[in-house]
Amino acid sequence: MLILLLCVGYESASQFSRAFKDLFDVPPNQADKISYGEMN
Repeated sequence: MLILLLCVGYESASQFSRAFKDLFDVPPNQADKISYGEMN
């Protein structure tokens, strides 16, 4: 997963996690709790 994060421009997994939480209001490890209707 780290290689994928680096390929899309994130310098670390924690940077990706912060960006994900900013966008979806939940951390990536809780992404399964997001319904498609709630996505921005």
